[in-house]
Order: sequence, then C-alpha cells, then structure tokens
Amino acid sequence: MQFAFVFEEDLITVQCIEFFAGVCSIATAFSQDCSVQAFDTERSETHDMNAVSGILLALWSIWSLAAGGLAHFGIVCKSYCWIHSGTHQRSLAFPMGRMSLPHVTEGSGLAVTTVSCM
Repeated sequence: MQFAFVFEEDLITVQCIEFFAGVCSIATAFSQDCSVQAFDTERSETHDMNAVSGILLALWSIWSLAAGGLAHFGIVCKSYCWIHSGTHQRSLAFPMGRMSLPHVTEGSGLAVTTVSCM
C-alpha cells in the first residue's frame, strides 16, 4: 500500500467555491477577479456529495480554499425550497419530509454532508 503526502505547495488555491452551484451565479461573478470552483452534480458526476468520493473531493476543495476565501453552500432546491413543499412535505413538525421519495432522502443526505463540511 502506498501513501501520498500532500504538501501546501501542491494545492491549487481557490478564492471562491460555490457548492450546489446550479447555474453558477456566484462562481461567475467572482471569476472575473479570482480563481473559483463550482461544485454541482450538473457539472460533474464526481461532485455527488452522497458518495464517498464526492465528500472527499468536497473536503479537498475546502482544504484548497485560500485564507479569507468564500465557500457558499446552496440548498438542494427540489428537496428543501418552499415551492416544492407540497411534494417533500417538510415542516417544523415533520422535518424529514416524505422519506419514501428518493429526492427527499438525497436532500437529507446532502444537508448532513454539507453541515459536516462546514
């Protein structure tokens, strides 16, 4: 078994990371002045934070964030926003929502992973 050691000079430093980027509004705005990264499954399957490889990539990205940099964490729209509340049925009394729906379960997993990355 081989181990790889990562040194600070090996990291590519970014000033802004947008998680759950969607249309990349924040990354686009910051890209004119600094290096950015947009993190979303729409952009790459490796960005799936419900998979171990996606979590590790997210942690690597956060580790490469420059001191004073911005990490923006969006929400999983289809599972948390109010406009879909009739489908996911999340509320203060029932925060887990309809766990029988795959996208609700996925959203819950992504919320846990996001909080863990913070």
